[in-house]
Amino acid sequence: MPLAIVSSEPALCARAMRGMVDDAERLLRDRGIAGKDTPIVGLSVGTYPATYLANRIGARLCSAASADRADLAVWHSPATRIVKQRALQKGLRLEHYAEALDGTHPAQNLAGIAENSVFVVGKRDPFIPPPCHSGLLAAVESSAPRARVVTLNAGHFRTLRASARYQRIMLGIESAKTGWSSAVSAALWRAPSGELAAD
Repeated sequence: MPLAIVSSEPALCARAMRGMVDDAERLLRDRGIAGKDTPIVGLSVGTYPATYLANRIGARLCSAASADRADLAVWHSPATRIVKQRALQKGLRLEHYAEALDGTHPAQNLAGIAENSVFVVGKRDPFIPPPCHSGLLAAVESSAPRARVVTLNAGHFRTLRASARYQRIMLGIESAKTGWSSAVSAALWRAPSGELAAD
């Protein structure tokens, strides 16, 4: 993934993300792989291009530790503090990111993803600002109501690690019941959202 996807130059963020997605789409097309047959996995900042790509091609998406908006994530996440400082030194503000990234945010690119997509979010994730967490859940509910949402009592890295199980379940490699009580797994995969604790 290009480092410029998180940059102190807002236009460069969007250009780097779109370039990466264009390359991925071209690769799939050249190999004759249809969007509906393509599982896309996005982890942390990688959920930004992954969601954009999955929406464009109608793919199954597993998004782990995502925010609803790229501009707010850059501006408010502790993980991108240095990027924000550099942007401020250049005279840039949040509104510059909002303008440059409009139309590319994960929350704006959910309607086209496949129904059996899954979002794995951590309630104690220090790198996803709470409004970005809430915004993502609201956007999934309104734009992708058939997607699964798994909410873990976990931080950022534990959420990323735990997402491997949900990736396997989405692909049919592992049963939803593996390691869980049948009541918990049935409730989780029958409803669009569920909650599990991760110690």
